[in-house]
Amino acid sequence: MKTLKGRQITQLPVYNLFKIGDLVNYQGPLLSLFSNPKGELYIYQWCDCDESHHRWLIYPVTLNQLSNYLNRKLTHYQLMMSHRVVYAVDLDGDAEPHHLLKLPTAEIPEDYRCSEK
Repeated sequence: MKTLKGRQITQLPVYNLFKIGDLVNYQGPLLSLFSNPKGELYIYQWCDCDESHHRWLIYPVTLNQLSNYLNRKLTHYQLMMSHRVVYAVDLDGDAEPHHLLKLPTAEIPEDYRCSEK
């Protein structure tokens, strides 16, 4: 996996997330929607893996942004890059988080970014 230039953190600032469903799936989830008990929405975007971990980028999304994305008024790139920072997490086979980073969107590797179209 690529080396990321973020700031290491000990835990995500988001708690009690539960999965609503997958927005994009190809041989497994690539883009998933999560929420918390407050109704805040978060995107998990798969971006990389190695023999023991899957890397995900995590960022919040509003209901309006989600609606615009689903109705093709907002691109995936615009959705992701509308934030100053995202969180990168490597999940093991038991979905336990490892290597948590707070990552400025400007530091997201090109390979992890969506097409601007």
